[in-house]
Amino acid sequence: STVRELVDCLKMGESSDDLLCMCEEIDLSILVGVDQKFKSILIGLAHTFFALSAINVKLMKCVACTLIKLPWGSGKGFIMHNAYKACLDAEMFQQEDLSNAILDCTDVLRKAIADGSDMICSDALFALASLCSLSTANVQTETSLVVETIQKVLSDVSFGNDCKSISALAGCAIVGQVPGLTSFTPLAHQLVKKEVSLSVVKVLNETASNDSEELKCRDSATIGLGVLCAM
Repeated sequence: STVRELVDCLKMGESSDDLLCMCEEIDLSILVGVDQKFKSILIGLAHTFFALSAINVKLMKCVACTLIKLPWGSGKGFIMHNAYKACLDAEMFQQEDLSNAILDCTDVLRKAIADGSDMICSDALFALASLCSLSTANVQTETSLVVETIQKVLSDVSFGNDCKSISALAGCAIVGQVPGLTSFTPLAHQLVKKEVSLSVVKVLNETASNDSEELKCRDSATIGLGVLCAM
């Protein structure tokens, strides 16, 4: 299989054009019952792209393309920022590839909201929030969608606790680097607008201080405020 061949190439530190084509066309699914464990694995893998790029940029692109092909709701939103940043820095992706990814995230997010799919909504929301900072194009519409969605999710009882928790982190991601997820150091994006930051702080503060909200959601919002303070 493609995944097995990719693993073999990783062990050797080598890649090939055939492998890259296979990774770009791969169709993946996640076994039921392992989704939480898999998300933890993806968070760890997100921090390997830059080291892998120093070894073999083609192999790094193969890994990135494979993980990007994961289904929405699997947790792939956590790896999208680092995957695209590493590939852009290595000139393995172009801004057009990033623009297409942002467009895909936007479409998936809007559909997930309409369908009431919590897992897909939170996954696409975090991906879109973290990808916007990489774009050289005007992503004001997408940024506004992220902020509006965060406000909707955190104020709507129909969304589950996990979706709300990730939405709080997405609020941090639209403002700057989220330590442990998109980087190891909290750092505000240079081009983030003041009104965006204020909107995120406002909704997180309202959630954190809302006694009728679930404790997990209040804790996530509080952590989010702490991350923003560190930026």
